[in-house]
Amino acid sequence: MKTIEIQNIDLNKEPLHVRVKQIIRTYVNDNHPDLLPSERVFQQKLNISRTTVRKALSELEQEHRIMAVHGKGYRVLYQKTDSHLKGSVGIALNTGMPEYEHEVFNRIIDHIYKSGFSPIVTVINPQYELVAEKLAVLMSSVDGIILNSSFFAQHEVAAGMKNSLNRLVAVPYRLLEGIEIPAVYAEMEKSYEQLTSHLLRRGHRQIAVMVNFSDKSRISGIENAFIKSHVEPNRELYLDTHGYRHCGYDKFGELLLKKKLFTAVICQNDPCALGVMERCFKEGISVPDEVSIAGFDNVEKSELYPVPLTTAGIDLAKMARRALELLLEGIRTGKPAQAVAIDSKLIIRSSVIKLKFKN
Repeated sequence: MKTIEIQNIDLNKEPLHVRVKQIIRTYVNDNHPDLLPSERVFQQKLNISRTTVRKALSELEQEHRIMAVHGKGYRVLYQKTDSHLKGSVGIALNTGMPEYEHEVFNRIIDHIYKSGFSPIVTVINPQYELVAEKLAVLMSSVDGIILNSSFFAQHEVAAGMKNSLNRLVAVPYRLLEGIEIPAVYAEMEKSYEQLTSHLLRRGHRQIAVMVNFSDKSRISGIENAFIKSHVEPNRELYLDTHGYRHCGYDKFGELLLKKKLFTAVICQNDPCALGVMERCFKEGISVPDEVSIAGFDNVEKSELYPVPLTTAGIDLAKMARRALELLLEGIRTGKPAQAVAIDSKLIIRSSVIKLKFKN
């Protein structure tokens, strides 16, 4: 939060609360915040009573310049757009969402409540419903929509919402090139470089890769780690797969049929890693003594896997906060906000072992 600057304002003029209102308006015009500083900040900075601050805020609320948010103070209402806020945020979910996406949207819904808005949730099945049509219906009753990135696997949905781009934010994945809707997503390339570097530092050289090849950022991160470690990857150990538990289970079976030496597997995500782990147990392969496994996303259950999973993940509270901030920015300015990539953190658990001898 930026410092409240007070210049050339005479607090001795009457009435005092009117001068405080002027200070608050100046602060808003200069900084464009979503939320005002607390009453205590204004009281201490201006050296006035809490009563005077509250009177100024009360009048600004009556003038529809600010809106009280339970537990948060006051949200600023901007005259061109925010003064007409309905106070509701749409949440558009896809059917059959994986575990990570459920965790993301649960966190977003919780943040919307805490921010003083009401979430309105709709579930869309793209196989049977027109996505753009359902989004348009939802948009008519809310201020904006935070929606699943998977709806934009094709450009047609974005084209159908071209008149409302500033009132949409996609999570939790990056969108296709050319789609102007802002997205909040986990940065993949650095994340997979981190994961692969960790395996290499633990002595692994023959590393199997089980990711979706269409996401070039994952592969780029893995290859960057090999390059920086001066190790040549064995691309015979690369398998194209999706991020479901059964995919990890099945693809690991295919990997075993190759009869190639490997000591570690890096996976598309945590559910895929669990599928690999389960196949290891079925085949009598010890994890991590014979095979180390790394996932991605840090789903809540990853720490509770039979062998706690080494993974990487972002701060979901930060993703939720940034998604709502981008949505409010787009509403305020009338233009789509810039996409935001959030760096992940490496989470080291016992599914990756250090080799006694480098293979």
